[in-house]
Amino acid sequence: MAKAKRKKTSLLKNSRYLKRLIFYILVLALPLLQFALFYVYVNVDSIILAFQQYEIAEGGKYVASFAGFENFKNVFQIFADKPQLIENSLLLFVVEFFIGIPLALLFSYYIYKHKLFAGLFRVLLFLPQIISGTVFVIIIKILLGEAFPGSQLPDLLINATIDVRRSTLLAFVLFMSFGTNVLLFTGAMTNIPPSLVEASELDGCNPIQEFVFVTLPCIFPTIVSFIIMTIGTIFTNQMYLFTFGFQDDKLATIGYFIYSQAQNTAGGLVPSSANVASYGTLSAFSLLITIVLFPVTLGVRKLLLKFGPSAK
Repeated sequence: MAKAKRKKTSLLKNSRYLKRLIFYILVLALPLLQFALFYVYVNVDSIILAFQQYEIAEGGKYVASFAGFENFKNVFQIFADKPQLIENSLLLFVVEFFIGIPLALLFSYYIYKHKLFAGLFRVLLFLPQIISGTVFVIIIKILLGEAFPGSQLPDLLINATIDVRRSTLLAFVLFMSFGTNVLLFTGAMTNIPPSLVEASELDGCNPIQEFVFVTLPCIFPTIVSFIIMTIGTIFTNQMYLFTFGFQDDKLATIGYFIYSQAQNTAGGLVPSSANVASYGTLSAFSLLITIVLFPVTLGVRKLLLKFGPSAK
């Protein structure tokens, strides 16, 4: 009897384990399927292309051959010849990380506490997400034309110093991303339990202490998401160079370089000049970026969740 009871208990445990295993598999199946379809399958040609090179044979046909790691060597040579690509990309990340996110948090807290003109600021700051960046650049051109009769944006900025143009682009990037940051941070703050805020006020917390010890820990998962997204776009952000019409290599980021080179290569797998990278080199460029950013992103996320503040 006891043996039968133990056997029944063992079967129940195995059944529960099997059900949990099936549940976990089903939960993971959808994201894994999406990753397989929308990243691996979509990019499989690009991954293969990173290890190929093309030549034009008779009849104008392209002939592919295995290039080994030659395309990756070309990428490192580009970095050696154009160190400003990394410098501009990292500078943009630093500005977004150390200026954009903190400012968005402060403005979000101001709106969350329903201070003077909080609703108006919320609408105005979200305008860049309603109107495209191209339209805003046109508006800036018109305003500058009114302020400086006879001058247009290209005359004022393209002929300006490199630092003025870079500062203009960085400020515009902050302006365009500010609204989304504020909107999502404010939404996260509204989910903070009112009882927690009231308890902090009863304990004598001033607004600064409430912001540091209550608000930030409660919305920290949202902050982590923004940090991860910022890291993920380090080498893909184009800094609105195309929108402003700047062609100076000294201002180019890695994202804009890949885009502009792909545009110059369009129409053929073999580059038309020595200054234009091949599709194989550009594919190796993108693959190398993924290889670098993937472990960095996961590592930063793990560290933030492990050592970051908690509302518990």
